[in-house]
Amino acid sequence: MGVSAPPPPVLGHTDLARRRAGAPTPTPPREGEGLSLDASPMPLSITLAEAKAFLRVADAGEDGLVTLLIEAAEARVAVAIDQVLSPASPAPLRLAVLILVAHAYEHRDAGEPSLALVEPWLAPLRKARL
Repeated sequence: MGVSAPPPPVLGHTDLARRRAGAPTPTPPREGEGLSLDASPMPLSITLAEAKAFLRVADAGEDGLVTLLIEAAEARVAVAIDQVLSPASPAPLRLAVLILVAHAYEHRDAGEPSLALVEPWLAPLRKARL
């Protein structure tokens, strides 16, 4: 019997956004190998400094968490509007990311923030779907 190819990986929100942007996705490890991740992350629409200023966070101790929240918020906004975000994204999209970051930062135990928080900024920029 021949060896069959492994099934395609299940893609999450971040993987879909990376594919749309043309960025390489992480490759699953082969037997006996470690996980291979892209060394250069996608550029964020919001910088760490912008998010920290918005949150009024001065020290570097929260940098990892804030960066994670930026990435998660960007992925949610990108999927909601079916567009890849970049530093050149319109201000309403960038503000939506900042608001989701702030809500997630301030309410860490409350679970995932609702997109209803930013719907007024997203609605005019959504792509029509059939």
